Amino acid sequence: MNNTEFGYLDGVTSAVQTQLDGKVVGAASATDKAIARFDGATGKVVQNSGVVIDNSGNVGIGITNPYAKLVVSGGQILSMVKDAGSSISINWNDGNVQYTSASCQTTSFSFSNMFEGGSYTLFVTGSTSGTCSFSQSGVTVFKFLPPNAPTLANKTSVYNFIRAGNIVYVSWATGY
Repeated sequence: MNNTEFGYLDGVTSAVQTQLDGKVVGAASATDKAIARFDGATGKVVQNSGVVIDNSGNVGIGITNPYAKLVVSGGQILSMVKDAGSSISINWNDGNVQYTSASCQTTSFSFSNMFEGGSYTLFVTGSTSGTCSFSQSGVTVFKFLPPNAPTLANKTSVYNFIRAGNIVYVSWATGY
């Protein structure tokens, strides 16, 4: 490409157009705000990927006019369930649904990456009974309903967490 061709911001010279011909499929306009995707068989750019980013930075999947930072249409947002082994250190970046075989007897679960507005679920199946406690940097209190109490040995307890500011609201059940 020469310096003259670099000067065209709103159009394409005939030399560049000749190079592009046959390589782009779809409308000859970038006004759809769609993220380009490539056809794996031909290597051609295919417009209308189903993902758009508007001028405000809002992302839409399956929707052309996203009204929030992330809008998904036509399906559920699912997370992989993470096996944390017997760990008491839970990194929520690994998934917002996790399970562990650690017991609640004498240790506190240490969370990381629990973000405000997030919803998280932890399944605990320890070999001994105990009352679970939790910590997360920036969180001053975990509020339980029903009140926090001992788990049952070799039974699963399910903890659901929602973080709002420096408070985490916890609902839970045991005996599964």
